[in-house]
Amino acid sequence: MPKVITFDRFELGIDLRKGRAVADANRLRDLKNGYVTPGWHIQKRPGITSVGDLTAGSKGLIGYNGKLATFSAVSNPVHNTTDDGVDIDNYQLPYSANASDDATDVHFAQPFNNKLYVAMEYASGNTEHHYIDGVAPYHVTDVNCPHSKEVIKMQSKIYAVGYGTDTEVVGYSATDDPTDWTLTDDAGFLPVGIRAPGSANPQGLGNFNDQLVVFMDDAAQVWALDPDPTLNALTEVIGNLGCEYNNTIGSISGDLFFLSPVGFRSIALQSMTDNLEDLDVGTPIDSLITDDLLAGNTPLAIYYTGGGQYICFIGTTAFVYSYSRTAKVSAWSYYELPFSVDAVAPLNNELYLRSGDTLYKFDAEAYTDDGDSFEVLIELPYQAFKKPSVLKHLVGCDLITKGTGTIQHRYDSSDVSLITTEIPFSGDTRPGPTYPVDLSVTEVAPVIKNHDDEDFAFYGISYLFENLGVR
Repeated sequence: MPKVITFDRFELGIDLRKGRAVADANRLRDLKNGYVTPGWHIQKRPGITSVGDLTAGSKGLIGYNGKLATFSAVSNPVHNTTDDGVDIDNYQLPYSANASDDATDVHFAQPFNNKLYVAMEYASGNTEHHYIDGVAPYHVTDVNCPHSKEVIKMQSKIYAVGYGTDTEVVGYSATDDPTDWTLTDDAGFLPVGIRAPGSANPQGLGNFNDQLVVFMDDAAQVWALDPDPTLNALTEVIGNLGCEYNNTIGSISGDLFFLSPVGFRSIALQSMTDNLEDLDVGTPIDSLITDDLLAGNTPLAIYYTGGGQYICFIGTTAFVYSYSRTAKVSAWSYYELPFSVDAVAPLNNELYLRSGDTLYKFDAEAYTDDGDSFEVLIELPYQAFKKPSVLKHLVGCDLITKGTGTIQHRYDSSDVSLITTEIPFSGDTRPGPTYPVDLSVTEVAPVIKNHDDEDFAFYGISYLFENLGVR
């Protein structure tokens, strides 16, 4: 009588820290264009739908007051409403020192007291801060405003790297007035450079439990902020934990995620001691974050509440961390996209993407990328069915899925090129005959693919096998 073993838990996603022959069954070798749900199964990612073209001349993208918004310098383009009915505003922010200096990037844009605070970079390489308060021109004129790229809003102030001409501090505006960086006993700066164990130049800013985290490229400082600036205090320095990519810093379920020089990392609070610790949350996919991937690309991350995911776009790849504390899901996967993402904006539970002057959105009701199919790839580690070195005869398998696809089997971890031919399947195969496998091996690694324009989910796979004894 054949034995049966089932693999139906994938809550840890991709994990490449162990060899493919010794990794646990609930960890994956590959998960492309899919993600792990709170139910521990694998779901095909949403398709991407084009929702219209932007009039040329603008940069950036945010959701604001129920609309999308872009920013420009030299021209003031008027955009059409998106195909799904969203209006788009544009805000013209010329560079105060040269009106012909065109915009190249928007590094920060968020509401502050119901108005927008924006840090925009221009073709000259200069960055300027603007506060769109209804009275043009909008640029911040205070000489102590650092006009830097690294900006964060916290406790009714704007914080930014630098203060005046000093680049080794973090400046902050007056309370409720982001245009005033000089007000005595209210505006000022944090002396982060002289408190740094190594590099004195701040590279990024984050918010962890209402404390300001200042990143250098080799360390992080945590500052407790107070309405009385004289009570601002450095509470902790975390060494060997740098960040060079300010636009990857984001909060997810109380932790602070970021892309460090060695991969994705996070800062979390140790529950028993109230001390901060750095976590190697990204080590399962460190080997995927290569110099070639980063070369020429500016990483851009967002926490998408609609999916409970931290998503970091690097070129045409999006690394996705799906997390659920209650379901104990902490799973990495990645999406292959048909374009590079220049800006991303959540609005009304939708996630809009900008590539050049074209707008797209992740569409839960679409299963292609604007009509083009894409491949979902799922690969498990080699499994010995709890009997290492024992030869088994695999009689067949049952797939528990929604939708159609193909399955192959790798059967020798010393030579990954050894793989069976593809066999098509459709839906849940358990009511019918088992799918033939007919292999006499010690280990096997299933490879599942889906290419069709359809909803697809992978819930698990069951094998029927007989132990043949030690080889």
